[in-house]
Amino acid sequence: TSHAQDLAGERRTVSAIALWRNRIEQLGFREKLGLIPSVAAVALTAILLLNVGTGLLTDLRQHAIENDYYPAVSASRDLQAELRTVQRALQDAVTTGDGGALATADSLRNVFGRTARAARALPVDSAMGMYYARARSVSAYMIRNGKRDGELRSFPDLTERYGAIRNGLETTREQNEVAIASAFRTTRWIRRAAWAGSAVVIGVCILLLGHLSRLVSISITEPVQEAARVAARLAEGDVTVRIGVTSQDEIGALLRSMQRMVIYLEEMAAHAASLAQGDVTVEVTPRAAHDAFGIAFQQMVQYLGDMSRVADRIADGDLTVRVQPRTERD
Repeated sequence: TSHAQDLAGERRTVSAIALWRNRIEQLGFREKLGLIPSVAAVALTAILLLNVGTGLLTDLRQHAIENDYYPAVSASRDLQAELRTVQRALQDAVTTGDGGALATADSLRNVFGRTARAARALPVDSAMGMYYARARSVSAYMIRNGKRDGELRSFPDLTERYGAIRNGLETTREQNEVAIASAFRTTRWIRRAAWAGSAVVIGVCILLLGHLSRLVSISITEPVQEAARVAARLAEGDVTVRIGVTSQDEIGALLRSMQRMVIYLEEMAAHAASLAQGDVTVEVTPRAAHDAFGIAFQQMVQYLGDMSRVADRIADGDLTVRVQPRTERD
């Protein structure tokens, strides 16, 4: 079964090659000559588009790394420092009992919000908003009641919210670092894919161009060799030669014209053979008004026919027949 499958596969391959060759033979001479550079141009265009496409993808990944992921990682670190700064400002306001110091904490909170939005850490900013509202309210309460020795960490809900913010910042930073590593991997794979794709296109193009060169060479040289063979046979006087025409290009048209010429010469040879056997009833019809050979042959047959009829009359005893010479050399 495996051997039969291999044979079937070989037959399909041979059939495909024969079909491909037949299609090439149907092309004109100019199309055949332009086939190889056309395939090369298509391959170069494919390589160009592949490299431009992968280059654009690489630029997009690098742009995301440069303008999104790295700033986000840096902003995550800044947010951790700003979170501690906000908490310290609230604690200092409680310690000093200065309600006006809460305005400083408010401005630091606003800075934290801008940084969080720039880092695309909106869930963290939302958590920070709830934490800060509660922490500021507690701080204002402690300042009003003179509890300067209290700490915000003594409130379990604030501690929990503060920890959630820190965890969120750490998670955001880790996610951005993972995204950076993934972007670098993707960039490397895109670059490798571009190399591999270019190598495949070049390899296929080389194989295809080699195959096309061979087919085009065969489709051109074989008809030329056939024309040379026929011309050599005709030069030896062989008018029985036959021409095999398979192509439809200009060389094929030349071979078909030579085939008609061979048929014409064969007919003239047959007429000459008939005359050589004494048959002056041969009818020769010129192919065209400019058929010099056919017209001359027709006139020769007519002349021989006239002389034959004169000879017949003389043989019958008619000596009154008159013969008009055609030229001074007749």
